[in-house]
Amino acid sequence: MDRRDEILAFIQPEMEKQFTVRSKAILAWCEKNAEQFVAECLAPFVELFARCTDLQSREEKGEIHYLCISHLLSSILTDSYQFRLDLYDDRFLLDEDAVTEYWTVPYVFASFNDDLTALQNIIRKKFIRLAPFEMEHIRIAYAEYHFALIASLLKDLAGYIGVLGEPIQKAEEYKVLFGELWGECFTIFPAEE
Repeated sequence: MDRRDEILAFIQPEMEKQFTVRSKAILAWCEKNAEQFVAECLAPFVELFARCTDLQSREEKGEIHYLCISHLLSSILTDSYQFRLDLYDDRFLLDEDAVTEYWTVPYVFASFNDDLTALQNIIRKKFIRLAPFEMEHIRIAYAEYHFALIASLLKDLAGYIGVLGEPIQKAEEYKVLFGELWGECFTIFPAEE
């Protein structure tokens, strides 16, 4: 077993406990600040759909088949925690004219580094000389919990996003996808059966 995997197996139960506590705090903040949270979440979608509508009105963009919401692995390593929003035609990733916007989810990653520091302190009790690349492995694994929470929040916001996207010309089989940029993704809308 690779040492990174050994460290991850060791810290996984603590990571789950930490995220359970953190996710409750995140959801409480979102609920308490719902109006602000929704407005900040939807702002990039407003811009994305406006640009697409403009391009379509000038016949520079065809019918939209996919809205892809992708987390960027590099943004986890650089602490920017950005997502990329893309509107694709039927060529999907081969669409050279995709309409793109970047999005940072408000508050969700606010305590991410504090959590990692706490997890790192636990790891160092068992594994001495923890290398930066080993901690990056933990960082990416812990980010996956946040991505799952964001996917859940996006499902809650799907109605708002749908209304914002009404002006664009969409294909009958239009889908909203969530996942890693150019990696695996799943359908948020229409709901998978």
